[in-house]
Amino acid sequence: MAENTRKGTNTTILINGQRGAAYIKVHKRRHIGYLGASRMMASSTSPVDDSTPSPSADASLGLTKPTTHLRIKHAPFKLMHPTYLEDDHTTAQGTQWHSRASRKHLYTVKLAKVHLDKPSTDAEKATTSEFKIRGELRLRTCHPHSLLKPRLAWDISFWVAVWFVCGSAAWIINGFLLFIPLLYESSSQGVQAAAWGFVGGTFFEVGAFLMFIESLNSGHEELYKKALRSILNEDGGTRKQERGKLRLFGLAPFRDIGFLGSTIQLCSASIFWISTLTGLPGVIPGFPGTSSVAITDVFYWTPQVIGGTGFTIASVLFSLECQKAWWKPNPSSLGWHVGFWNLLGSVGFTLCGAFGYGSVGNSWMNYQSILSTFWGSWAFMIGSLCQLWESIWREANT
Repeated sequence: MAENTRKGTNTTILINGQRGAAYIKVHKRRHIGYLGASRMMASSTSPVDDSTPSPSADASLGLTKPTTHLRIKHAPFKLMHPTYLEDDHTTAQGTQWHSRASRKHLYTVKLAKVHLDKPSTDAEKATTSEFKIRGELRLRTCHPHSLLKPRLAWDISFWVAVWFVCGSAAWIINGFLLFIPLLYESSSQGVQAAAWGFVGGTFFEVGAFLMFIESLNSGHEELYKKALRSILNEDGGTRKQERGKLRLFGLAPFRDIGFLGSTIQLCSASIFWISTLTGLPGVIPGFPGTSSVAITDVFYWTPQVIGGTGFTIASVLFSLECQKAWWKPNPSSLGWHVGFWNLLGSVGFTLCGAFGYGSVGNSWMNYQSILSTFWGSWAFMIGSLCQLWESIWREANT
């Protein structure tokens, strides 16, 4: 639906589509405004009426609905998109937007005014294109009165956490089956341990793929791209908007730290899964006792080292996403703990492969390799439980 109201040289356009409501002011072909990123059908909309002022309306934009005013407060790196926006009309306890909380759907969608014009910091300059953007968005913001309650939502964020919890549990069983025989000199349970390792690696692969889909459909890229160029014709009219569909494959801006971390996590899980497959009995002839050292190193230990290193990088990115400064940890954030504990688990899995290169004929290296898997799996479990707890506490729909 598009409705035009002519007032002199100004044209006010209201678009109501599947991806949300967009309020646009066009003045002499100069685009001001922004497309809503909520990807939701507005339940009811009304044409923008410039003659009906609102206390918080921006007269220069023709926006008449009460809004909060958000400005960039932090970007983890100079070339990365901001992860933290804050209301610059109130104190530090005012309305906030966090990229992770938005991606995880922890808060309900609200109307907010985003300012990306007049860049003053390096982070703002890095995310502002040649034309300055200022306009209203529907974002998942946290208001001072926002209250999180236990609310089980069967969405993708919940299932991401569930798959990682199940995968961590499988790896703990794998660790017990390998580590306990070393302590009590009992018979090895290598076959059962390999089976549980394959199950854990498969669960991690599914969880990483769901995490990728979650970040791919977050809608955050609409916060940074050029305003509404794709839906405006040269004559000031509008084109038909595409329906917002769930994307299973595709790309989003790699400057979005959430999407970058999720992509690295998926690639790492896929590489790591190779080692769980080659660790099954019969895949590598004679493994683990009489197999070729070269074949074992290439197809079993190396995927663990590469995959574990990728897990480490992804965990660091997820921790940085929740910090106000790259050098300052944020233990008050549950999302930060998810990244921190997964970082410890990633280091453990990486060390497992690293020690594994020299484990043949070296009891100490073999002991350290198995021990690294054991404590690394417990660290992954703590991080996964934090993620599950995070997905349960959400703001109630109003």
